[in-house]
Amino acid sequence: MTKDNNFRLEFPTDTEVMGADMSEPPKPPTVASQESDVNGVSDFSVFEGYGDYSNEIPVPPKNTGKIVAIVIAAIVVIALIGGIACWMLSNNSKKSAITSAAAQCQDSTSQLQSANNTLSDALEIGKTGAKVTADQVADVSTVTKLNAAISNAKEAKILSCDTSQGISKLKKSAKAMASEARSMNDKAEKITNAAEAVDASKVLATQNRLKGQLNDAIEQAQSVLDNSDGMVADDSVRMALQQAIDSARNLANGTNLKENDVTAAVDALNAAKDAVQQAMDQYQEASSTPNTVTNNTNIGTNGGSNGGAANSPDNTAGGAAAGGAAGGAANAGDAGGDASAGGDAGDASDGDAAAQNLEN
Repeated sequence: MTKDNNFRLEFPTDTEVMGADMSEPPKPPTVASQESDVNGVSDFSVFEGYGDYSNEIPVPPKNTGKIVAIVIAAIVVIALIGGIACWMLSNNSKKSAITSAAAQCQDSTSQLQSANNTLSDALEIGKTGAKVTADQVADVSTVTKLNAAISNAKEAKILSCDTSQGISKLKKSAKAMASEARSMNDKAEKITNAAEAVDASKVLATQNRLKGQLNDAIEQAQSVLDNSDGMVADDSVRMALQQAIDSARNLANGTNLKENDVTAAVDALNAAKDAVQQAMDQYQEASSTPNTVTNNTNIGTNGGSNGGAANSPDNTAGGAAAGGAAGGAANAGDAGGDASAGGDAGDASDGDAAAQNLEN
């Protein structure tokens, strides 16, 4: 039996076992020889020539130190590989956490930038409303609230999202910017609402002013209409005024009055009112003129007669005529040229009559 370094076992051939002088191995006993043993005991003597080969059984080499070293080396390699794998896994997990924190920080940055823009737009609108004066609004408190909202609003600073500052710092910056973005959006909303309240108050003030202007014109026109009843020669002017009043009242009872509409309605009321007033003046003048002429004529006649009687003691025609002319001239007054002419004519007639009586 031989042995090599690969631990391969080679068993001896039959010749090596039995010896070179043995041509063939002994044959085992036959059945017949076994049957001849009446006691049931076989004859094993035939196997004695085989010999004892118990010492020839191969034994594995005793190289345990090398095996232990190999096993230890394998364990170390496995542990090293596991450690590297764990380190890589931990490093990847850390990188993933930093990436997530940076993304969250960038998202908060975008929110804050958007909030800054929203607040900037709201401030521009609010500053325009803050210039409104108290007489331009129906409720001055709206302007006060707008100014207070503007004073509390300031743009926020954008924080850094550099990954070198670590996960904790990134998360802290993200949280701070997200909170500031919400606060700025709330401030922008308050400014916008306050500015809208100011605009609504301005509209209400304008509506009140227009409605008051229209109602004043309606009241004046209605007064003229009431006082003109039976005081005009042509009642059509009063009907036109009534129509203008009705139209203006319909406009005043509506909503969202326009400056141009109110101005047109007021102009129509004033024109119709002036027409009625003029018709009233003409009617009064026409009614008072005949009485004035009659009175002046009577005064002129009486003055002529008195003047004729009081003239010259000689009762001459010239004195009577002079007295009549003087009486007519004295009573000319406010009656105008026609009344004076009537007085002169009456005085002359009285003077002629007096002269005729003296001659008789």
